[in-house]
Amino acid sequence: QWLFSMRGTSNLPVHENLLLGFGTGTLTALVTNPLDVVKTRIIGSVSQPPPGILSTAQSIWRLEGVLAFWQGATLRVLHLAPSHGLYMLLY
Repeated sequence: QWLFSMRGTSNLPVHENLLLGFGTGTLTALVTNPLDVVKTRIIGSVSQPPPGILSTAQSIWRLEGVLAFWQGATLRVLHLAPSHGLYMLLY
């Protein structure tokens, strides 16, 4: 709202829409990646019944360290950032 009132218009240029979408896609990928890692580990588990969310997260933290929660984050950013950018560009 501040940006719109400062410019006196309610429209953003195309390149700003693209960059804002790219930024939100990057942020979304980085924030949600730890949950995706936990989900993937639970789905890939062969134990019956499958482990819970907290026990899986604790196991990752204890055995692999905190950085393990961001395994695959680069690929998620490369996927989500451009798609969010295009969405905002075409919206």
